[in-house]
Amino acid sequence: LAHLTKILETPYINKKAPYGVEIESIKNKVFDVDLFEKLESE
Repeated sequence: LAHLTKILETPYINKKAPYGVEIESIKNKVFDVDLFEKLESE
């Protein structure tokens, strides 16, 4: 699967792209239901 292109669909939050957080979430197989709110408050 490493050779496949990944499509990230996380919207920008406060003009920031949270792709790094999303990638770590995928790698760790952990989903944080409060992620949007946490990033929005930063």
